[in-house]
Amino acid sequence: MWRLLSNPRPSATSQLCCRAWITISAESRAPSPREAQRKNAEAMKPVQDMLRAAGIADEAIKTIFYDLQPDWDYSDNRRVLRGYVASNAIDVRIDNVDRVGELLDMAVTAGATSVQNIRFDLKDREKVEREALRLAVADARARATAAAAGAGMSVDRIIKIDEQRVSSPPPVPLARATFAAAQAAPPIAAGSMEVRVLRDLIRACGPCGLAARMHTNPFKALARAIVGQQLSAKAAATIFSRFEALYESFPTPAQVLATPDDRLRGVGLSSQKLRYLKDLCKHLEEGQLPLDALHQMGDEAVIETLTRVKGVGRWTAEMFLIFRLQRPDVLPVGDLGIVNAVRRAYKLRKAPSPDRLRRIGEAWRPYRSVACWYLWASLNNEPTKD
Repeated sequence: MWRLLSNPRPSATSQLCCRAWITISAESRAPSPREAQRKNAEAMKPVQDMLRAAGIADEAIKTIFYDLQPDWDYSDNRRVLRGYVASNAIDVRIDNVDRVGELLDMAVTAGATSVQNIRFDLKDREKVEREALRLAVADARARATAAAAGAGMSVDRIIKIDEQRVSSPPPVPLARATFAAAQAAPPIAAGSMEVRVLRDLIRACGPCGLAARMHTNPFKALARAIVGQQLSAKAAATIFSRFEALYESFPTPAQVLATPDDRLRGVGLSSQKLRYLKDLCKHLEEGQLPLDALHQMGDEAVIETLTRVKGVGRWTAEMFLIFRLQRPDVLPVGDLGIVNAVRRAYKLRKAPSPDRLRRIGEAWRPYRSVACWYLWASLNNEPTKD
């Protein structure tokens, strides 16, 4: 009997890009802040009007940056105010990539001072990923059959197929260009993309270890999360082990409530975390927090229920979803480890914002929790609230 895992060499499917994003901005200078704002509005309005006239829908145009700052000059070690600079940037989605060059030229002609961060992606990413998965499984089966034949055996049936993946973040940055003026539409080629089912993180880290991290006691999972807030994994583990050592076995909420505050502070709990922990115990003792019913709720309902407790924020609730309820599709954008790992893995110049992290994480659905485990593993780290 042969055990088949869908873990062959990275299988890929190629698809022409059919959607693009560009960032268009305008910068204006003037002696006063009001004049700088007015000039900037006069520069950007024709650009947006042009885009709409060219058939770009309002929902495909999004303001991503607006800034008004003094413009300083330095002379003889003195700071001199030259005026003010107003900047406005919009992100534009173009569903027909053949028009990218045309729209770049039109934007500059209309008054944009910068066009940059051109990205391309697939319009139907899920379809291509499913095809990539089909090819990966077919390849795995073919290699298993060849291996079995070499050993004088044959594949009888498939016992298990493990799908583990971390996909490239959409959209993929391809170019950066700034135009002061243009005589003709710039040539822009979308090229082709590969959507791979298996990526470097999975090959480097091996099988996902989320199941091994599951907390069987929901009260213990929440207490552990509260203790670990704003602490390194090592410090949190030390304090929590001291807390557990106060009792013969892991305590009930009633036992924690009956423990004098000075004893709890003695293990390293701050006054704030002590209040949070006892508020959790009070909710449980009074029946205000139905832990046994949480597994029947959706993710957002669980978060809404848990965050009623003092000290249980969204990050803590998300850790509970991942490590206690084993929910497969949770993305804690407030986790510092995830932010740092994504920045390193995707070679970003700066830490991704929550919105950008969510956009990147769309490629990981419906297994964003699994992707997070690999990101934590890539740092040899554990969840850390930002």
